[in-house]
Amino acid sequence: MMYRWSERSQRRMQGVDPLLTRCATNALAQSRYDMTIPWMGGVRTPEQQQEIYDRGASKADGTNHLSYHQSGKALDIEPVGYNNTSPDKAYLAKARNHFAQQMFNEFSRMKANGMIPEHINLHWGGLWGSTGWDPQHWELREQ
Repeated sequence: MMYRWSERSQRRMQGVDPLLTRCATNALAQSRYDMTIPWMGGVRTPEQQQEIYDRGASKADGTNHLSYHQSGKALDIEPVGYNNTSPDKAYLAKARNHFAQQMFNEFSRMKANGMIPEHINLHWGGLWGSTGWDPQHWELREQ
């Protein structure tokens, strides 16, 4: 089966860097798992970022420390039907890790084909810290 973004996920990706959305779209088409863009998983206003920071779900406050979401350089992606409180943690980890491999493969393919400038890199929150504390988060960074 070839998955594609729902209309809701497509709306949530509006304003996100086209390189990131194309990478995610192509990765989803290759994925064994259906994925979604969660609420506030795309571009955020400073007020939205502050709200997420106040809940303790981000280290960026939206004003003094900006999030990559505010610049359109980040996207949160989750398996459909699952979230951080899901009782099936093994499934959640398997789906996220599989999708991560698809994202990195697609990014490498796009870069090798000259579609992504050499100075742009893909970062996954699932590799941050000893526990991968932000596994739904993807961002583009300049070297």
